[in-house]
Amino acid sequence: MHSKISVIASMMFNLLFILSSISCLAQANEQQSKITESDDDSDDTVVAIAGANAPDSSFISYLSSSSLASNHETSFVCLINSPYEVRRFELKCDEAEYLDVTLADCCLEGDTWQATAKVWDEKPNKAIVVTPSKDNEKSAVARVYNNGGAEANLKQLTALIECRYKSGINQFPAASLFTTTSDGYCTVKDLGVKISM
Repeated sequence: MHSKISVIASMMFNLLFILSSISCLAQANEQQSKITESDDDSDDTVVAIAGANAPDSSFISYLSSSSLASNHETSFVCLINSPYEVRRFELKCDEAEYLDVTLADCCLEGDTWQATAKVWDEKPNKAIVVTPSKDNEKSAVARVYNNGGAEANLKQLTALIECRYKSGINQFPAASLFTTTSDGYCTVKDLGVKISM
């Protein structure tokens, strides 16, 4: 019962996070540029918003389908406003032995992103992965393991996931998509941004 509630809560959090990200990008769109509407369906094209890298409808569809594909898969967006920002997330996975992390560039082809997953337990471990610079193409998998968990819950894997912009077209705000997979049920908490020079 508790795991079903955790899964539903995690899915609701993912949906709220996606909607919040979309709303934020829509506000940036209104404030920073005027987009000329064409007769074509504008949702099917990538739009440059005054130098911004904003998700298009295919990316949002990809995000939605990924977050609902499995009880143990979670997707969330990493949105940064400059190349010096590192966005951080905390993932807590109950009854988990491992956590796999992949990353995909959004929304203008040419950006390279780095994801770092870190676990501090009995045997701390870390995995780093870099995206290909193609739009919506997933990176290889970075895997971290639960080697004893936290003292309060030995079967809970707690990981810090960091997302950073490595190189590319330098149009901000920019976004990438995380997809995590685990043998346990995971919840995500956005820890915000830190500046890294």
